Amino acid sequence: QEKKKKKSVVHLGDRLPKATEEVLALLTASFPYIAFEELQQIPITIMELFNVPATYLLQLATNNDLSHTCPLSINQRIWEVHDDHFRRAVFPLLEEYLSSSEVSAFSPLWHETQAKSQPKARRRSSQTIQRLVEMVGQSSLLYGKIVHYLRTLYVSTKNPIFCALRSDILMAFHDIGLDAIYSTDTCHNIAWCLDACIRDDKVDVRQIAELRTYALSLEAGDRVTGDLAMIVANPLAMNVLTKALYSSLEACIEEKALPSTNADVDILSRLIRLGLESSMMLERESFKLPPSNLGGMMTRSLAALTSFLVDVHLHELVAQRPEAFELIGELPPLQLSKTLCLRLSNDLVARKVFLYYLLSCIAESKTFVIEVCTTYLQSSLNLVLGDLPFVQSLIEMVRGIQNHRLQSIVRHDLLSYYGANPLILERMIKCGLVDENTISRDDDEIEDQDEEAMATDDEGVHMHDAVNVVG
Repeated sequence: QEKKKKKSVVHLGDRLPKATEEVLALLTASFPYIAFEELQQIPITIMELFNVPATYLLQLATNNDLSHTCPLSINQRIWEVHDDHFRRAVFPLLEEYLSSSEVSAFSPLWHETQAKSQPKARRRSSQTIQRLVEMVGQSSLLYGKIVHYLRTLYVSTKNPIFCALRSDILMAFHDIGLDAIYSTDTCHNIAWCLDACIRDDKVDVRQIAELRTYALSLEAGDRVTGDLAMIVANPLAMNVLTKALYSSLEACIEEKALPSTNADVDILSRLIRLGLESSMMLERESFKLPPSNLGGMMTRSLAALTSFLVDVHLHELVAQRPEAFELIGELPPLQLSKTLCLRLSNDLVARKVFLYYLLSCIAESKTFVIEVCTTYLQSSLNLVLGDLPFVQSLIEMVRGIQNHRLQSIVRHDLLSYYGANPLILERMIKCGLVDENTISRDDDEIEDQDEEAMATDDEGVHMHDAVNVVG
């Protein structure tokens, strides 16, 4: 059917007059009859083949029945001049994407990132991404509109999935080689670099240099920094950058060096902080890369975290190799120092790396580390819930934990606390960790208890009043 329409368009186009004045006269005469199926092919063909005044496109935009029957090429031109019409076409796709299984690919199970997220294949299989690419076509104006929608939605919802979609749509045009679109995006090269990092599940020396060169080239106040922040805030990009920073800290331990002496630690920390603060930056329109913090609070926080990692390594060494006890001697019990807890509470980057480390400990069944950190994770409830990807990872990991003690800690000592958050509770229900019917019964019991308490309070008030009267 579509091929027949294209053939008829070509055939009819050959018969149309060549002079612009005559074409517009024919459009003026035929457009009033566009609602009649037998006559609509003439005005539609003219609008497909010629640049026509926007007034005709706007008239189509006000008639949904007509615009839905128009070819995509005409709808694209309607969308270019009628923003509300394009928004109504795009937003249902975004809502569908958020509620679909496609989003599960962004769950930051760092130890499974490479297996779960081959970017190009994932984009190719995403119906939402492919449909958005089709809708944009070769219109850089429509691409800019989608980027604007995603930026606005991210600022209002703080949901980093919109950052992931912003990166993926850009790279989807890269995948098909449509440089008329991706070359208009100033973040193309950095998105391409991070896409390769995600694919390889690592950030190599060349890529760190490329990230550093691009980031440091941006001047304060440059709005491109806001776009860069969204690209970095893509959960998969944050995962691989966090993993790279953790690896750099491990390298500092092996080299017996402080994090403040490592240039990679500096740029990775700044990029991660940029991603973590991206929604606030966009909201405030304060576009600047976080400053270098070598020797500052951030690197002191990472140094405190590195010290804890060293303590963990020493305890593991003594446990695995008894002869090491003779060299090291008796170690004090492993604990999170007050200094480290304070720094984790005040430093976004150190906390991000710390939570990544805890997920890797759970994956490796290092129960003794999680036991030591449980109190902090409970007492810093709001801070931990601020990193929803971490909690989402716990939810997805808990069923696969073989160690019963470790599973009990994650399920009862951590997730039971985090379930007070409605979003987390909803995800726990979806994963089968909580019975929705049980919650309903519990809610009913709480309501009954509240009613009894209120009745008791009422009686107390009446008795108090009676005492006053007697007095």
